Amino acid sequence: MVLRPVPEPLTSSPAGLKVNAAAGWARGGWSVTVWARNLLDARHEKRVFFFGNAEPDYAETRYESRADPRQAGVTLARRF
Repeated sequence: MVLRPVPEPLTSSPAGLKVNAAAGWARGGWSVTVWARNLLDARHEKRVFFFGNAEPDYAETRYESRADPRQAGVTLARRF
């Protein structure tokens, strides 16, 4: 996880839309699934912390970690 300081005051995050999708096919114990996470590539903060971490006075600072970018893949599975 990468945290980066943000000079803005602590505020609430705006509402957003994150779309995940999956489609698959199964037959004879085998399955294939095509999937995508964050399909619209929404840019938002996943985690936000507000604490003092820097010398010399340890002033409280906002740190945030960005959400993962769009990811897509294929899963092949076999049932035993």
